[in-house]
Amino acid sequence: MMRYASELLAEADRRGKHLLLFMLSTTNHPPYHTPAGYALRPVDPTALPAHRTPDTALARSILETYQYANDSLGGFLERLVAAPWGQRTIVAATGDHNTRSIFEYPDASRLDLAYGVPILFRVPAALRPADPEVGAWASHRDIFPTLQALALGIEPSRFAGRNLYAPGGPSMATSFVAGEGGRGLMLDQTGAVWGFERPRHLLWRDGRLQPASEPVPELEAAGLRARAGMALADWRVRHAALHPPSTGQD
Repeated sequence: MMRYASELLAEADRRGKHLLLFMLSTTNHPPYHTPAGYALRPVDPTALPAHRTPDTALARSILETYQYANDSLGGFLERLVAAPWGQRTIVAATGDHNTRSIFEYPDASRLDLAYGVPILFRVPAALRPADPEVGAWASHRDIFPTLQALALGIEPSRFAGRNLYAPGGPSMATSFVAGEGGRGLMLDQTGAVWGFERPRHLLWRDGRLQPASEPVPELEAAGLRARAGMALADWRVRHAALHPPSTGQD
């Protein structure tokens, strides 16, 4: 997939065409096999924290496919950097979930790890207005608003996610996962709102989330913003599905 992406980008560059690629790999899903001929490097599941799965064989196979997927992404980025079209190409890479078959999280104290994934941006210096605040909270919903701002100069509308390269603005991560309090999770520097229908407030204490003894005004406000964003996103998807744009053909 990554090699094919390189070929498509090179061909688009030769033809003077703009190109957007959206790629999804299923490598990090069962049955967790790497291609024949790929030279695996050693992995050691026992070096992982104690809350890992006791199934060492499963953990090893997951780590091996994770290694292969990341190595493939690294090879793609190396080809991109070396190519003339690389200086005109923006890359965003992330995961749709973490290696949840390896780790077990028995409580809500590490919701950030249970639902967190990395987001990697590779932006050429000429297209990068400033360095992002890498410690800020961010979500998948911020990726396309960021790409639109960087590539097209279109700043995101309210509640549509945010441009991660723009200074200021509220920093939060939201997810529409189902929790004990209903759909939705919000994380920020204050703590977390777990479930938007029957919200539970958690505060950061020594790097872990602990239940708040009473409602937290800052979390109440952030939770309402996150819930409004989820409702708007749901409406947009349904509206687009029920009212597709006309093609102008009979």
